[in-house]
Amino acid sequence: MERDIQEGMVVRSESGEKLGTVTRCGDRDFVVEKGLLFTRDFLVRYDEVTEIRDREVLLSRAASEAVQRQREQRAGATGGQRTAGPREDVVPLGTFGKPQDIIVELAAEEALPRTVVRPSGSLRIHKVVRTEMKEFRIPVRREELHIERVAVDRAADERSAAAAPGARAESAASLQGLRDGTVFEEATVVIPLHEERVEFTKTAHVWQEVHVHKAAAEELTQVRTELRREVAEVSESGQVSHDGPLDGLH
Repeated sequence: MERDIQEGMVVRSESGEKLGTVTRCGDRDFVVEKGLLFTRDFLVRYDEVTEIRDREVLLSRAASEAVQRQREQRAGATGGQRTAGPREDVVPLGTFGKPQDIIVELAAEEALPRTVVRPSGSLRIHKVVRTEMKEFRIPVRREELHIERVAVDRAADERSAAAAPGARAESAASLQGLRDGTVFEEATVVIPLHEERVEFTKTAHVWQEVHVHKAAAEELTQVRTELRREVAEVSESGQVSHDGPLDGLH
């Protein structure tokens, strides 16, 4: 592990946050430096490294939390001496008259749109029962009794011609009983009448089907999001000589 870590490698926390670059390697640990303008040096042991991949050093969770605590402690130690506003660090340029390059990293956010499935609505189909009246015209029959008085002249024991063949058995029996009775004796004859009535036999059948088909419709939508970007604002203090406009650093 010690031989795999080299100066210039990028060091990241367990969550992927960039902590800095390796500036010096020792026997048991190595130094991580954040940058030239905002210098923060941290010591990290080799056993706190979980993986080395593509010239990037990934620290363990404990090491990442330790680096975060060191940041907070340093910020608290210098908090009483700071004034409101951005932090200002003095960067020494080394030997006088010797050229030196200073690199300031400027970060910018990038947005990558992606689609996420979210519920947009629902469709419910509820079956209800409706009642309607329907009329039918159908012929029905019923029996009616017609009474007719006919004048006759015959003996009481002779058979009446009214009892013709084809009469109903129960009616003929009733009339026979009435004839067999004693003359001048009161009697009652009951003749039942019938009629047809309409009854319904209902059967269920399918009269309609509802088919529901779900399909995906695609459309183009325009969305916007807010992105942050760091820019370098350069200001002069005192007599400063430089080549080219300061706006060229933006």
